[in-house]
Amino acid sequence: MKRPLQATLALLCALACLLPGTANAQAQGTDAPLIRHYMVLGQDYYMESGAQSARTDALILVSLDTAGNRIIFSSILRDCKVTTSGGGENKINSVYRNHGANGVAEVIKRHLDIDIEGVIVFDFNTVKDLIDALGGIDLTINESEFFMIRSILLHRDPNMPTGPGMTHMTGRIALAYMRNRSTGSGDFSRTERQRKVLAQLMNKCARLSLPDLLALYNRIQNGLHTNLDAAKLVQLMLTAYPLMSAEVVSNVIPADRTFAYAELRSSSVLAVNWKRNREALNALLYPQQTPAP
Repeated sequence: MKRPLQATLALLCALACLLPGTANAQAQGTDAPLIRHYMVLGQDYYMESGAQSARTDALILVSLDTAGNRIIFSSILRDCKVTTSGGGENKINSVYRNHGANGVAEVIKRHLDIDIEGVIVFDFNTVKDLIDALGGIDLTINESEFFMIRSILLHRDPNMPTGPGMTHMTGRIALAYMRNRSTGSGDFSRTERQRKVLAQLMNKCARLSLPDLLALYNRIQNGLHTNLDAAKLVQLMLTAYPLMSAEVVSNVIPADRTFAYAELRSSSVLAVNWKRNREALNALLYPQQTPAP
């Protein structure tokens, strides 16, 4: 995957600061879609090693809705069974290892019937660094999450939470919180925790100026890879920046009662009714077009 073209990005971001109307014009121009979709893939090197062999431990469809002033985070559960471009079946979190980021985008585009502008891949340590650069985040944890964080970190961290409740998290604490898949409803609860962290990061970033956001990006850019070229990266930034303080909507795919537990090559999978999930996603994205029951 390509690295961002930093000089071009910095130049155009500076232009965006000088022309504050540029972002809205770019995002809401007559030829621009009102909702842009991007795939964000997270690799957890705590669980896997090697960029090409690693599975994706977080798969999040980020939908930037300029008309509704929303950012929609749709977690796609890692055990969803999908059909690959070659006609075979596999878990969605194995598609990146076998077909790369473009393969993931192709599968999601086909199964959900949406256009995807590009893919951004990050490793979880980058999230840790980002959280620390922003001064930490504040989240409420329950008793089970408290004990699991302590277990993951082997009770060895100077910033360890002292109990359940509102907790100020460093990047390392937040990473343990996101990695927890043993409490709650398995992957459903784990992806919910990931979305909570993302929402907190959005809230923090909303307080930064565009130059400050660019400086923050420069600190973590070595942990990010994307298939977006410089022009599309600028398009992404100009679309996303006005939405930094917008409503954050949390969503999960598959939706409730649209899947069944099954097996694929002796491995547990979610047999997803993709037609019903396309309908559910479309209803979330375009509520004004959804017929009343």
